[in-house]
Amino acid sequence: MRKFILITVSLLLSICILFTSVSCTVNPITPKYQDKDISVENLLGKYSSRTDKSGIQVTQDFKDALVQFSFDICKAVTKKDGNNVAMSPLSIYICLAMIANGADGDTKAQMEDVLGMSIADINKGLYALLNGFTSSENCKLDIANSVWFKDDNILKIQESYLQEIADWYESEIYKAPFDKQTLEDVNNWSSNKTKGLIDKILDYILDNDEAFILNAVLFDAKWRDEYTSKDILNNYKFNNIDKTTTTVTMLKSEEHVVFMGTDYIGTKKDYDGQKYSFVVLLPNEDVDFYEFVNFLDKEKWNEIMTVDKNPVTVSLLMPEFEVKTDMMLNPALQMLGIKDAFGNKANFGKMAEITPDCDLYLSRVIQRAYVKVDRVGTKAAASTIGAMTNKSASNPQTIIVDRPYVYAIIDNDTNCPIFVGLNVKFS
Repeated sequence: MRKFILITVSLLLSICILFTSVSCTVNPITPKYQDKDISVENLLGKYSSRTDKSGIQVTQDFKDALVQFSFDICKAVTKKDGNNVAMSPLSIYICLAMIANGADGDTKAQMEDVLGMSIADINKGLYALLNGFTSSENCKLDIANSVWFKDDNILKIQESYLQEIADWYESEIYKAPFDKQTLEDVNNWSSNKTKGLIDKILDYILDNDEAFILNAVLFDAKWRDEYTSKDILNNYKFNNIDKTTTTVTMLKSEEHVVFMGTDYIGTKKDYDGQKYSFVVLLPNEDVDFYEFVNFLDKEKWNEIMTVDKNPVTVSLLMPEFEVKTDMMLNPALQMLGIKDAFGNKANFGKMAEITPDCDLYLSRVIQRAYVKVDRVGTKAAASTIGAMTNKSASNPQTIIVDRPYVYAIIDNDTNCPIFVGLNVKFS
């Protein structure tokens, strides 16, 4: 370890950080996004809150559950194939939580086990977490939810389910014909909520699709400390996981937090207002990257986030990057333990009445994500959709992040990840 530090110090005083962003206006020269039309009426106004939410707070148990899920799902989708990963585990968690509100029996139990708590406690935890998020002119985080159900004589949606989703998640509610216009409306909703970054979340609607549950997260933020021209370093080599190298542009800054363990080192860079930060974790050169990722869990994360408060100065070098991902999450969620929801054993009787003509199952969960980190700040967005289908029909030192690393965008009040990513290769 000492040899590693001495070598890196001799190379350059720097530390590198990467992260994902959600709903902030980062670049003032970006043309203002124009919302697209949605042809059906939002029915949310019919469902006023019936629950006393005073005094609800984010508990440690909830934070642990969310952090554990964040790294469980990240590991479940990670393949040792040399590809980058960018995702919003928070978006997936919210989408699954809304779906779990409609589950019953073993289906509900499996979903609660993977999500880490009872759905009643998850509702409270997410409500408190999301209401603790703040936005400013230079750092905006927007989160939106919607439920779409088919306007037909087969689906008998439970009013109690819609009330629960409206109450805890302020979810928009749409009754639609599930035709080509609905497909356009769903995609327009995703585009509107992510300011065009995820302009298409759904490619098709099946004849027996009966409901869609959606979440969108948008982060758009400027850095607290702006980069100047002297901080932009071109022609740096990033060592890809496949042993090739790529020329990248590095951003140099001075930071004041160091995360250090026996197998990693890292830091964080604040966004404007210091409510959110970009975290980077760099495994030691002699540590297998995928093994390091495999050991990330709530205990490891809490250990990393426990920082010595003594003042320390580090020089950070981090690459500019842009990543887009499109993930079908069914296999990952089944591997984690959500099994019945995806098949004939699914029980979503709390979402819609089970009849001989209509019995819902979760046919697909999809997330599309976008993360861009540059000298101005970060833009990150994700949309997650769950399709409910009718189964009856069918210390001063130097770190150069020039090799595979883990990054996250976190809420500093709770240390909960909003986005998590792995950068292993640049092209």
